Amino acid sequence: MTPCHAIVSTPLQYLNVIEATHALNLEIDTLILADSVLDISYYEPLPLFKRWQSYELRTYQGEHKGKTRIRLGALARYYSHRKQSRPTIKRLRNCNVLLIGNIRKLLHRHMAASIRAKRLIICDDGAASAGLNGHGNVSLNQPPIHRYCCNVLGLHTGPIPGAELFSAYEAQQESSENFHLNRYEFLKKIISDTLNTETGKAWFLGQPVYDIPRPLAPFHKYLSYLKNIQANSLSQYNIAYYAHPRETSKTLAAIKEATGWETFPYDGPIELKLATASSLPERVFAMCSSAIQTIVTMFGNRIPVTILDIPKVFYGTDPSRALHIASIYRQLRSLAKPPHHFVDAQDIEQNMP
Repeated sequence: MTPCHAIVSTPLQYLNVIEATHALNLEIDTLILADSVLDISYYEPLPLFKRWQSYELRTYQGEHKGKTRIRLGALARYYSHRKQSRPTIKRLRNCNVLLIGNIRKLLHRHMAASIRAKRLIICDDGAASAGLNGHGNVSLNQPPIHRYCCNVLGLHTGPIPGAELFSAYEAQQESSENFHLNRYEFLKKIISDTLNTETGKAWFLGQPVYDIPRPLAPFHKYLSYLKNIQANSLSQYNIAYYAHPRETSKTLAAIKEATGWETFPYDGPIELKLATASSLPERVFAMCSSAIQTIVTMFGNRIPVTILDIPKVFYGTDPSRALHIASIYRQLRSLAKPPHHFVDAQDIEQNMP
């Protein structure tokens, strides 16, 4: 087996890296947790974490805090990226195999280009990778000021030709000459064959469209969206709302007050939670979530999934964003074969303020 090194920033990226090592017969060596918003306690319970020969937890935003960070903005952040990534780049340069969790993240792309591994494997980063530019054949899409800062600091934002692609999204195959399909064979082994289905129980997977760098909608619109879905599609279910990592206790309290649903804070990938649950829900509801693909792939028809469209009022006026969302939903819509189901936006938008 060939030793490999990996760079990830989220638990989902970690799981995809583990799947790649399993499918491609690679031996895990060094793990780089690069700029993760979650601390190490969220990674330690994940499969095979203790098998890594070593790991590095690097928080690339620690160099510029408070007023300095605010004044210098992108330049300060990218300077910290360059400075803090140098030891890792130097140590892993020209290694045999490198896996990265998100080619659309500047830090991953710069480190991959600088390390110059003999074999670079790009893993998908979930639903966002199913859309545009989820591979290494094109330059990073950045605002002009960010592109200028990267150029000044020598951070790599251009294409990385020759990389392999390991993805659960078959639509990406046309963008890579070296494509490997992620069938989640490793995680499938964890699923119990004796799990029972709890009739009347449904899980709703949170998606904080109100709390991303460029929010799709204000929080009150998201609450309205949830209440509309509750009235039109969920009235026969006892709902458990499982939070996204970015959702706070404050927003979960507001969601519970608005819907009456039981809410659960994020404490690990939903795929692992389902695989190790005492019983399965009758159905899972989700919008634009990476877990849709993984649940359908891992569980097949054992857990029916309802895929919820994003209302057009969430798109805003940015045509590039609308194009990106549409490309993601083309992939998700292709999964909606019975018992899985797709709910169109117009059915959700009825009576939304």
